[in-house]
Amino acid sequence: MILIRLRTVLGIIGWLEPLLECINANHTSVISPVIDRINDDTFAYQPLMLNDLQVGGFDWDLSFRWHFPPERDRNRPGAPYSPINTPTIAGGLFSIHRGFFEHLGLYDQQMEIWGGENLELSFKARVLICIMKNRSSNYCHVGHVFRAKSPYATSDDVGKTVHRNLVRLAEVWMDEYKGYFYEKFGFALDQFGDVSERKALRARLQCRSFGWYLDNVIPEMFVPSKALASGDIENRQLAICIDASILKTQPHLHILRGHPCHRQGGNQASFFKHPLS
Repeated sequence: MILIRLRTVLGIIGWLEPLLECINANHTSVISPVIDRINDDTFAYQPLMLNDLQVGGFDWDLSFRWHFPPERDRNRPGAPYSPINTPTIAGGLFSIHRGFFEHLGLYDQQMEIWGGENLELSFKARVLICIMKNRSSNYCHVGHVFRAKSPYATSDDVGKTVHRNLVRLAEVWMDEYKGYFYEKFGFALDQFGDVSERKALRARLQCRSFGWYLDNVIPEMFVPSKALASGDIENRQLAICIDASILKTQPHLHILRGHPCHRQGGNQASFFKHPLS
């Protein structure tokens, strides 16, 4: 088994056994613990309650997002203690059988620093969050220190690197849906390296289409083509549009604000959907 764990995480008593149990039961699973928060100033441990449990997802800009599980998973057999399906995982801490990880082609070696590797693995594999009880009645919880700002050189450099990684991800795995990713960014990146090896890996693995993934793994995901309307949300008098700007200190987060309209989509693209869709 391979256990991926960052230096910013802390496992509580009994955290490992449920991960091993899940892997032993199914060698083709990728297992993530429940991720608790550790305050980056005080190091106070803030456990996540079962009622607050969230699973992984993503936005069309390929940002990882937490969301509450759909009703079909909340009502799964053995809930709330049985493993729960999650469409994606966070990249910082998970367990996987070594042979299965190698079979899946490991990580894309041309991705740098961080960003995109967790979604690539999620798109390739069947993913579960392990919240089983172990023999000492402790849950599979691991605490994580969420930094207030990036530890890398400059936020601009990190943003470019993450974008390059995400373009590689989109080009290999997203088929025709990659266009939605480019619409969110407002442009495509020309220099993202050679992805022929990763495309060959996908062919060898005989992976299903990204459309299948959306329909069967994350059917709740909003697809922009189903929008009733799309475009900028603009104050015409001031020529100001709603803009979801990336935070420089945390490139994976966005903040809504008014900004001069640039007519290029990207962080000013908005979609109106039916409330029941």
